[in-house]
Amino acid sequence: MNKQIIAVDPGKDKVGVAVVDSTTGVKEQLIIPADRLSQHLKAIFKHYRIDEIVLGNGTEAEKIEKKISNIKKDIKIHIIDESSTTEEAEARYIKEKPKSRLEKLLHKFVSWRPKTPVDDYAAVIIAEKYLAKLDKQKKNDYNNK
Repeated sequence: MNKQIIAVDPGKDKVGVAVVDSTTGVKEQLIIPADRLSQHLKAIFKHYRIDEIVLGNGTEAEKIEKKISNIKKDIKIHIIDESSTTEEAEARYIKEKPKSRLEKLLHKFVSWRPKTPVDDYAAVIIAEKYLAKLDKQKKNDYNNK
């Protein structure tokens, strides 16, 4: 069954948000100032048919969960472990974004982290982890029949 979800990487100052379709993949990924999250979520709800929200269990998760509940009371919110998502997001960013020749050379000798925030990539990874978990549960349910 096709699902569209919003995944959120919570933060104090900025929030990573991704809209992901279980069949077609990432529809949108962005970084939003935390104080503007509500208005961005309202716009996303108007534009997409969202089935569920997946929220990383970071430091601001509880606050953000309340904000989401105030906007859309009937939506299911899943809080999942977001450990290692930042590292995975940095690695994916480095892989996807072209580096300058100097950065490529330095990366061979020095551990390089992107200067650009990767909260949006972390949100995508949170969505992927959740969808993988659902897929695994579905396969287990099918195999147990």
